[in-house]
Amino acid sequence: MAISSNPYTIGFGKIPAHYISRDLVIEEILDEINSETIREQAFKLTGIRGTGKTVTLTAIENALRDDKKWIVTGIRPEGNITEEVVGSKIIEELNKKGKRLLITIDEVKNTSEMRSFIQEFQILIRQDLPVFLIIAGLYDDVENLENADHLTFFLRAEKYEMKPLNHTIMRSDYVKTLGVSTDTAEQMASITKGYAFAYQALGKYMWDFREKNITEEVLAKLDEALSEKVYQKIWSELTPKERWFLGYIVKKEKMPVRELLELTHQNKSQFSRPRDGLRKKGVIDTSVRGEISIRLPRFKEFVEYQMSL
Repeated sequence: MAISSNPYTIGFGKIPAHYISRDLVIEEILDEINSETIREQAFKLTGIRGTGKTVTLTAIENALRDDKKWIVTGIRPEGNITEEVVGSKIIEELNKKGKRLLITIDEVKNTSEMRSFIQEFQILIRQDLPVFLIIAGLYDDVENLENADHLTFFLRAEKYEMKPLNHTIMRSDYVKTLGVSTDTAEQMASITKGYAFAYQALGKYMWDFREKNITEEVLAKLDEALSEKVYQKIWSELTPKERWFLGYIVKKEKMPVRELLELTHQNKSQFSRPRDGLRKKGVIDTSVRGEISIRLPRFKEFVEYQMSL
């Protein structure tokens, strides 16, 4: 192969050397903020850990850093955000003719500082200042911030969910990069369920072991990476009731709610809160009426092990 070192990575925060870009999301936001007619000035990227939020945010920043029309500043979600931005960057830079300012915030939380900043940002927009905001955060954190008092503006802001990666693109990438057969690449893409971290991890271990077929050793390493890097954190944030229901939900890839209630001897009201919590945390998909499915790859194996403990 032309590539000598492993092109896949399981690190967080930086753009991997080899990855599948969220081109549609990136292009749509860039087109919007570069438009002569400003319509949207705030955008939200949301998803669970490992879906590519930070990578997408970084890609947008990088696309604008060399553009003299733009000033790009990434700020920390903690601390006094309002003073850090409004007190210096905006006043100093927006007086320069033709400049636009992009503020990015990763890993947002529903804090008093964040709520205060969003309210101040809304005032800047009312003053017709060319300022733009892109935030990234977990489903639950973004939703809690959206539902906070006096933040109707933020609730209405454009939101992009980091949906599963395209199956066909993943399959083609595995064939080209790893030299595996189309059938093997198809199996690999199916295993990942389009989860960006799993796509990287599975590719990494297939490369490391120089495998052309999916082996138990590769799957064991994939499970280990998913557990240590993502699933343990998700599990720790689940309530006992959410964990209990998951023990039944993972028995099938897709399960009718009616069947789940029969298995658990629970009613709809008893399941309502755990269902909402699991949905907000990105664990289950409830988009199909009357049906639940697991969104995360190899999560069944993880849950069954946790339940056995």
